[in-house]
Amino acid sequence: MTLLRLQMSSLGRCTLLINTIDRVEERDKVFEKIANILLMLYAVSIYIWSDDENMVIYSTLLCLASMVFMLLVVVPRRHIVISRPMAYLLLFDAYCIASILWAREPWRAQTMAFRTLPLLTIFAIILYNYIDEIDGKDLLVRAIYVAGIGLAVYTIYMQGGLGGYLQLLNAGTRVGDNVNNVNIIGLGTGISVIIAFYYVIFYKKLYHLVLLALCGFVALGTGSNKALVIMMLGCFLVLVFYTYVTGSVFTLLKTAVILVVVVMVAIALLQLPMFETINQRFNGMINAYLGVGQVNSSAKIRDYLVQVGLQQFVQTPLFGIGINNGATVALQTVGHDYYLHNNYVELLVDCGIIGTFLFYGAIVSSLIRVIRSLKSGSPICALVAIVIVAWLIIQYGYVCYYSKPAYLYIVLAAVIAFPSPSKCKKTARWNRTR
Repeated sequence: MTLLRLQMSSLGRCTLLINTIDRVEERDKVFEKIANILLMLYAVSIYIWSDDENMVIYSTLLCLASMVFMLLVVVPRRHIVISRPMAYLLLFDAYCIASILWAREPWRAQTMAFRTLPLLTIFAIILYNYIDEIDGKDLLVRAIYVAGIGLAVYTIYMQGGLGGYLQLLNAGTRVGDNVNNVNIIGLGTGISVIIAFYYVIFYKKLYHLVLLALCGFVALGTGSNKALVIMMLGCFLVLVFYTYVTGSVFTLLKTAVILVVVVMVAIALLQLPMFETINQRFNGMINAYLGVGQVNSSAKIRDYLVQVGLQQFVQTPLFGIGINNGATVALQTVGHDYYLHNNYVELLVDCGIIGTFLFYGAIVSSLIRVIRSLKSGSPICALVAIVIVAWLIIQYGYVCYYSKPAYLYIVLAAVIAFPSPSKCKKTARWNRTR
């Protein structure tokens, strides 16, 4: 009888333990779903509200809420991991705080060094651990993709709908100034064009062509040279890697045909009156680099700001003049509080070689590993490499070291390049049992 009671008691405890585990797993799944939804909403919000002082509070609340739920998923399962790219970001933040000591105007550096950059880095570390834990690389790609689509829809909506949008295009206006910086709109929608094209080519999901057309339509409407460049380059690289993965002559020929068609469609679109602005600006950009023909005034100003920035860098090459102080150079030379329209030059002026190395260490250390992994034929590695390369290329024309979308790209590359040790072991075991 006593033995029976002990067995019944043990059975009861085991049942209770199993029920508790089940409840914990169900709770974790709920937290994970909430975190995923909040991450999607946050990504969209930082694309459409980053330049709206009245709405940025909602974006901040979404950020905080998503971090809370991501931590609720991660903390019970593992310790917070500081990967190499995240360590570079922490060192960059520490260097920016130190730069206040020698900043030309310390008040400019303080807000950036004590608030903006640390918050972005904390978010990046939490997001990295969350995406790594749930193996959510595809989730983060989708978040970036959906954010670009949301930005395209919102931009059209803010012009009074499709009719108002077309009216502005036909009038030769660069569309999107009332939403955000047009170059940022061009970048967000241009990256989504690349991702949509990736889904069409690799997974034959043809409905993404509609979303590609939507994002491409808005990207061209902004008149952003950089958006046009990254869309053309990104789609070309997607085709190149697809040919490499399949390795067949037929695929090579098909890729060549697709490439010719894409180029012809792009050229035809640029001849339409509604895209006259982007056509003129693109020609002006080419003329500026070649030193021939007519160059538009904005290209001249950007080129001049880069030149005066480089002149300042030569004077303070090692440490710079303090984070967020690049605008003082523009203020002295052109009389306006401009940023220097080039992320590389802006960082070299602000932080010198040391700070620039730390910031780009977070990106390049991941990119090198992602490129090395292309030999495995992984489509998502190819997509991430293409997105990061495109993003690095267009940084010659805008400043992004403190932008929120930039940290999504940094985490996306880091989580593929530097998975946690536990993830590496799981991958290794899976490879041995295939």
